[in-house]
Amino acid sequence: TPLEDFVMGQVHTGIPVPEDDPFVIGEIPAREWLKRDPQCRPLLRRLVSGTGIGRYHARSSGCWYLLIPRGWTAGKSGAEQPWRWLKRRHPLIARHLQACAEVLKERAGTGELWWERDSDAFWQEPGKKILFAARFCSPAFLYDTGRVAGDDTTMAVPSASGPYLAGILNSRLISFVFGCTIAATVPERKWFSWEDIRNLPVYTPDFVRPEDRDRHVRIEQLVQRRISLEQN
Repeated sequence: TPLEDFVMGQVHTGIPVPEDDPFVIGEIPAREWLKRDPQCRPLLRRLVSGTGIGRYHARSSGCWYLLIPRGWTAGKSGAEQPWRWLKRRHPLIARHLQACAEVLKERAGTGELWWERDSDAFWQEPGKKILFAARFCSPAFLYDTGRVAGDDTTMAVPSASGPYLAGILNSRLISFVFGCTIAATVPERKWFSWEDIRNLPVYTPDFVRPEDRDRHVRIEQLVQRRISLEQN
């Protein structure tokens, strides 16, 4: 099955991050927030750039991304005034945002809460995604085991079925296919993109067949082992 069909056409671009974006948080303050206010965890994502993505790992950018989607505050605050609720519930985040209020208010549209932003709902979900560089010389894929956000130098596809797809895409076989077909036909090119890999072949397991179920389980176990090795 072509990769694009395997993921049902769901390919997502990373989050645009302007220079000096107030929503980009340094490592030290982000960890301080998580330590003092653990319930802010759903709002923080490790920020990953395309140049930092390797097979099963991503080089740390040293930054986190504060992602408060449109409508989130109203859904949590109930009848209470939204900004007052945010200051009371997440004072560390509110203090940071208050210092950037003028810039954020200029960016916000009429009637929008200036500390929230539009974003692809795909990035709001924890895990269940595979990231790769939007522009690469050889394909490498990161399986998100937690809360990661890619900037606009990344792309991602869903991995709702678990780490199986990441194992296939990061395999030596796929590297061989890519090198012998896509890269070999245009030897003068140094950079490739989603358009070049969308038709890579992915085997779709038939779970009625015991041998397919066993292979699927084995691949997932190998991927989890590889991820564990990268984290140690």
